[in-house]
Amino acid sequence: MRGRFHPNGHLYICGMSAWATSQMDLPGAFYRIRATGKPVHLPIELNAYTEGLKLTFSDPLDPASAEDSRNYNISTWELKRTSRYGSDHYNTKTLEVASAKLSDDGKILKLTIPGIEPVWQMQIDYKLAGANGDPVTGKLQNTIHHLREP
Repeated sequence: MRGRFHPNGHLYICGMSAWATSQMDLPGAFYRIRATGKPVHLPIELNAYTEGLKLTFSDPLDPASAEDSRNYNISTWELKRTSRYGSDHYNTKTLEVASAKLSDDGKILKLTIPGIEPVWQMQIDYKLAGANGDPVTGKLQNTIHHLREP
């Protein structure tokens, strides 16, 4: 909550676990995140288009791994909205990544996904490499309210 940067460049944040989690290893904590100058390869932007997704990363990716469509697993699902918290996943679908194209600067990734449509729950799993060879793996969960024209 309310992270603040110290003049030394470090980010200080605090957080608490609350009612909507079963992750109670720590009820709360105070954290220092320090800049190392090394690439972090984090997704910093996601846009949905009628032809697929555009992901922007903080640091350059390796073109060979980023442009291999087998390195992505995208799934969508629905939930039942009830007065009870939580729901099983319904109507789960796996979306095919037909192609992946990386920008010249190595930071913008365009995934062509036939049949993409608005959805409340989507998860994008990726296993890539950074331009420096470091492994870049992660999961993004998102909602698509509407699709833009390219």
